[in-house]
Formats: sequence, C-alpha cells, structure tokens
Amino acid sequence: MLYHLNKRYEEALTQGKQAAEYARKANDSLMELYASSLIGGCYSSMGKYVEASHIFKKNINKALKLKYPLLAMSSLSPLLSTYQLWNKKDSVRIFLKKGEELIHKIPGNSPTALEFYSTQASLYNWIGEYQKSLSILTSNPLIQTQLPYDKYHILTARNYEGLGNYQKAYQNMQEVCIYQDSIFGGKIKHELSELNEKLRTSDKELKIALLEKTQAQEQESRLRHTIYYLTVIGLLLIAISILLHKRKVQKKETELIAARQYIEGLENERKRLAKDLHDGVCNDLLGAILQMQQQSSAEDLKTNTIQTLEEIRSGVRAISHELMPPNFQFTDLNEMLADYFSKMQEISGISIQYTPYPHTDWSSISEHIGYEIYRIMQETTGNILKHTQAKVICIQIEKNATYLIIEVHHDGNWSPHADLSKGIGLRTINDRLKTIAGDYKIEKDKTGVNIHIQVHLH
Repeated sequence: MLYHLNKRYEEALTQGKQAAEYARKANDSLMELYASSLIGGCYSSMGKYVEASHIFKKNINKALKLKYPLLAMSSLSPLLSTYQLWNKKDSVRIFLKKGEELIHKIPGNSPTALEFYSTQASLYNWIGEYQKSLSILTSNPLIQTQLPYDKYHILTARNYEGLGNYQKAYQNMQEVCIYQDSIFGGKIKHELSELNEKLRTSDKELKIALLEKTQAQEQESRLRHTIYYLTVIGLLLIAISILLHKRKVQKKETELIAARQYIEGLENERKRLAKDLHDGVCNDLLGAILQMQQQSSAEDLKTNTIQTLEEIRSGVRAISHELMPPNFQFTDLNEMLADYFSKMQEISGISIQYTPYPHTDWSSISEHIGYEIYRIMQETTGNILKHTQAKVICIQIEKNATYLIIEVHHDGNWSPHADLSKGIGLRTINDRLKTIAGDYKIEKDKTGVNIHIQVHLH
C-alpha cells in the first residue's frame, strides 16, 4: 500500500503478489481479496486496464460467492474508475447497474457505500446523465465527505451546466473560486512562510559556511605559516649543524696542523741543537785536542787549553740558556727578555740594547703568546750573533690594544733577501709566528738590517 501511495507501482505490484500468495497458502480469503484488489489498482495506475479489469471482476465474483457484498463493492468502485480511464462507457453502464443492485446489501453510510456514490455521481456526469449525477450529490450530504469541497462543487456545477441551469452552475463555481482563493491564499502564506524560513535557514547556513570557510582558510594559513617557520627553523638548524661541523672539522684540522707544526718545530730545534753541538762544542773539543797534540811547551799548552775550554764553556752555556724554558709564573715577558738579553750580551761580548715601551701592561699578554715571543727572540738573537758579525743589536718592543710590535736593528751583514722557508732557525721562527698570527719582515738599509715582528694579540 505504501509503495502504491508513493507511485512505486512495480514494487507495490511485487509486494501485492507476494501477499496474495501468502494469503492463498494460509486459506485467508479476505486477505487474498484485499491483496488482489491492491494488485488491480497497481495495474490500473500503470495503464494495464485489461489486467486490472480482469482482477477486479474476479474479485467481485469471488466476494459474491463467499457472500461478502462489502468486499464486492470494494472492488467495484476501482473497476468503474478503470473503465472510465479506459473510456469504456458501455462497461461503465453495466457495472453501475450491478453496483446499484449491490449497494442495498451494505450499510448506506459505510465508507465503501459513500465511495461508490461519489464514483457513481462522477461517472453519470461523464456519460452525460446529469440529472442522476445531481440527484446522487444532493440526496446524501455524506457524499461530501468522500469528495474534496472544490471537486464536489465543480461536479455539481457541471451537472447544472449540462441541465442548462447556468445560474446554479455559476453559484457553485463561485463557491469553488472562493474556496480555492482561500486555499490558495493560505497556501501562498504557507509557502511564503516556508520560503522565508528557508531563506533564514539558507542565510544561517551561508554564514556558517562562510565562517567555516574563513576558519578553514585561517587554519590553512596558520598551517602554511607553521610549515614555513618549521622549514626555515629546520634549514637554519641544518645550516648551523653543518657550520658547527665544519668549524669542528676546521678546528681539528687546525689543531692537527698546529700539532704537526709543533712536532716539526721540536724536530727543527733538535736538528739545530745537534748542529750547534756538532759545529760548536764538538769542533771546539777537536780543536783543543789538536792544539794539545801540537803544543811542545807545557806552558803554552796550558794557556791554549784553558782558553779553548773557556770558549767551549761559553758555547755550552749559551746553548743551555736557549734550551731553558721561560717561567711566567713569577715574572712577565719583559723581565724574561731583559734577563735573556743581558746574559747573551755577557756571553757574546756584543752590545745588546733592549728598550721596552714604557707604561706597558705586560701581564695582559697571554702565557702562550709570551712563550712564543720569547722563543722567537731567542732564535732571532741567536741567528744575529752566529751569522751577521754584528757589533750592536738594538731591540724595541711596543704594545697597543691590538698588536705587539718588535723592532730589531743590528749593524751586521745579513742579507735582506733571506727566505724564511730556508734554514732551520728561520723555519722555526716562521712556524711559531703562524701559531700566534704574527708577521716577520727583514729589510736592509745603510745603517744595517731591520727586522720587524708584529703579533695580533686578540
């Protein structure tokens, strides 16, 4: 029934056939007739009038056989409607007479009887028997309960029109217009109310949609910004990690280079010391032995031997002073250099004039830089004493906020084109200057040789 009301006739037909089959198996004749009536209605709505009329007539005969006139009338009304749709007026007349015979066997105010009366009035109007149709409509007020108000008056107006009573026809049509206007006005108001409500709902939904869209856009924007910032931070962290790694590698490489330079410096010191011992002390001892072998006079032998041994002692003493590491725990660079230059002047007999810059804070020079400067000055002074035949050495030291500047001048004959990469002493000086970011320059003028040393303190 629900499928039929929703015009889903194929599904209604399938369900009706199943219901009829179940009722037949259960020997439930009433339910079978009811299901068959539903099947006939489906066929009629689908335009299959032959099948529909066959089922309705079969139901009528079976109901009469079972002495159920009410069920027979229930199938008669849809049969008449089917013939009307099929345009079978003769068949309509035949079954209208049959219905008029059966109507007296059921209660006159039953829904089935009222349905037949409304169908009867409509069909008499359709076949042109207006008086019969009008008599049926006016004789029983309950028929109005079966027909809608406007359809009842339209059918009445058509009957009056068919009978030539146009005034009555006009009056009934006025009733129809008034009713339809009121219904239409109510429908319009209802539709306007529904449209207004839908409009408000649509506005709310639109606002909600816009709000959700705005929130989604803001969330998407925040997400993009978050991803962007995280990406930037990630890239920065990666860059910082790479930079730190590079610095770590560079630091290790620098430390390795410094260690190699330190080891190389130690090796150079050992080579220089070996050379000094070989060329100095060893040769002096060999000379002393030869002199002792050649001297015939004991007095001359004694004098020469003492002189040679004194020279050897001075040489060994100079070497020991050079090897002695500076101790900055109880003194500073200025005092260490002054003491060293004083001893070297005493040993060599050459004038060494040391002039430090006054008001200098020597304690601000780090121990590492002080140690390297001390060794560089040892090497420089030793080279001058050994290789230049200088008579006077002048040394000045000046310190400012950034640099420590050392100026050395002597009157010897050292070549200004000497290569720092040649010679053990010069290589040692060069290696030590690299560890403290220093420069070493040699220039010659008319008065002698100038050595310029500059060290970056910070």
